[in-house]
Amino acid sequence: MDTPIYYTLMAGTADFYYGCFNQNGSAPIPITSSNPGLRSSVTLTPRKSIITGSLSLSDETIVQCPNKGKLCLVGAAYTEMTLTDVTTPVGPVSLPDLSVGNQYSNTPLGACFSTRQCLGLGAHCSKSTECCGGFCGGSLTGGNVCN
Repeated sequence: MDTPIYYTLMAGTADFYYGCFNQNGSAPIPITSSNPGLRSSVTLTPRKSIITGSLSLSDETIVQCPNKGKLCLVGAAYTEMTLTDVTTPVGPVSLPDLSVGNQYSNTPLGACFSTRQCLGLGAHCSKSTECCGGFCGGSLTGGNVCN
């Protein structure tokens, strides 16, 4: 019988670099979102003793352009990463630091978002609500933290 295994991925610091691209084509306004102690978990069930699946670390802060431009992810950096098998338990196992792109890039790494769009799930928020935790609704407190 294959028992489900609970994994946790953690980064000491996860920095996400965004550019606010405007219509006139000038250099994007750089924005950095830092997430200390960012963590994500998943339960994976082995099939014939083989485990496949994925685990990712996503930005948990609310990032908005100061203008009406499009918000684009242009880079990310993860440091002090660990992976833990909580079920067995094994770990934490240290992983190498990882980075892609940089905060001064003019090239988006993927999709861009309107300033009223929730980054996590791609849902669009109305003007009367904010995007919190990947969902529309709630409001922002000081420091762009969802309450």
